[in-house]
Amino acid sequence: MIKGIAYFIFAAGITMITSLILIPVLRRIKMVDVPGALTIHSKPIPRGAGIAFMIALLTAIKELSWLYAGIAAVFLTGLLDDIKRLKPIVKLLLTIVSTAILWIIGIRLKAPIYLSLPFTLMIMIFLINSYNLLDGMDGLLSLLSGVIFIGFALLFYKLNFTFFLFSMVFAGISFGFLSLNFPPAHIFMGDSGSYTLGVLTAILTVGYLNLMPSKVYIVKPIILFLIPIIDTGLAILRRFKKGESIFIGDREHVYDKMLKKGMSQRKTLFIFALIQIILTTIAVVIK
Repeated sequence: MIKGIAYFIFAAGITMITSLILIPVLRRIKMVDVPGALTIHSKPIPRGAGIAFMIALLTAIKELSWLYAGIAAVFLTGLLDDIKRLKPIVKLLLTIVSTAILWIIGIRLKAPIYLSLPFTLMIMIFLINSYNLLDGMDGLLSLLSGVIFIGFALLFYKLNFTFFLFSMVFAGISFGFLSLNFPPAHIFMGDSGSYTLGVLTAILTVGYLNLMPSKVYIVKPIILFLIPIIDTGLAILRRFKKGESIFIGDREHVYDKMLKKGMSQRKTLFIFALIQIILTTIAVVIK
């Protein structure tokens, strides 16, 4: 446990320091999120903190080195979108290719290839995109993902120590970034960040599904991901009913509606955090 806490603190510190350094750099190269119809901020904010996430991953835990190629491929897909907005179909194709790299490396469900490949990629692509959808309010994704990573750390603690350390590093990255992304945010993670957090969550999910004591334990990650699952499901249904592309963003998420009703970003964030903590606690203690 002490080693895990040390990894958490180190990852959080590296992420925080690197993000601070990135703020003026991203402003200088004009890699900023400009206010628009699909934003809630009123001034340009630097985006691309996924760079800090990758630096933290590269320095915090050597046990992760065999996964760098696959994680980097997903990160670069998001970074390309941060630099120059990609067409949705291009992003999807790049995401499929980058997650396939992870499958080739060894992050795969233990099953025959005709089941392992499609279901592993479905999990990865779903989590990457659901995290991307949740990254629409200051602090929301970094806080929710941080709590989810802590939940995984508790699930892995007596199950697999390496994955426990992974979880603690990932949690450190999320909470380290939260210090600068808490409303009002000084920097956004961008797609490079949401894609990275999504694939890190997917790696833990696949690892847990392969290691879980019995099939009934599949309910645990489902409970952990209840907020992303519901938010993504509602977004797909909403856009389908309107005849709109599911890849086109909107401001009709639950957190958007809470803000429109007059709640502050901090109060909305607190409510989501409380719900996620409750869900994580249930996922950890349920037998």
